[in-house]
Amino acid sequence: MGHVSVDVSVIGTKGRRNLKGLIVDTGATYTVLSREVLEAIGALKLPGKFPLKLGDGRSVEADAYALTIELGDRWGPI
Repeated sequence: MGHVSVDVSVIGTKGRRNLKGLIVDTGATYTVLSREVLEAIGALKLPGKFPLKLGDGRSVEADAYALTIELGDRWGPI
């Protein structure tokens, strides 16, 4: 598993934010973005908390949001 740096756009109900040099963990299951970015683009908060197991073995509950991500000519929901 490794890390790469990519330029992406994230899109929500309020607009789009271009993120340059976003660090991507190629072995990760989830995408993590700052609350500032989520609020700025109008990402939709999903109801409830979701259980996650972190790489260090800890279990936590986290908020989850729905938005669209663009990477090059590909796009989709996350």
